[in-house]
Amino acid sequence: PPVRRAARDTQALRKLQEAVATRSSELGLPDGVLASRRWLQVLLDGDGVRDEWPGPLSGWRRGQLEPALSPLLAGGDTSPSV
Repeated sequence: PPVRRAARDTQALRKLQEAVATRSSELGLPDGVLASRRWLQVLLDGDGVRDEWPGPLSGWRRGQLEPALSPLLAGGDTSPSV
């Protein structure tokens, strides 16, 4: 059976959170500094315009997160990049 949208969104959000946690750890930052769950949800729920990141995720945060999150947002390869 097809995966329900809510379950698919939960899985996608979890993958984004894992990618953020990995990058935060690499940078030595505490959880929540790069991106909160709320802002990841806003990014995930975006209107498809990936050039527009929510205010708190723009600037230096986008520079740190975009390489890891873009493939996940596009629905592409979900393996972590090194």
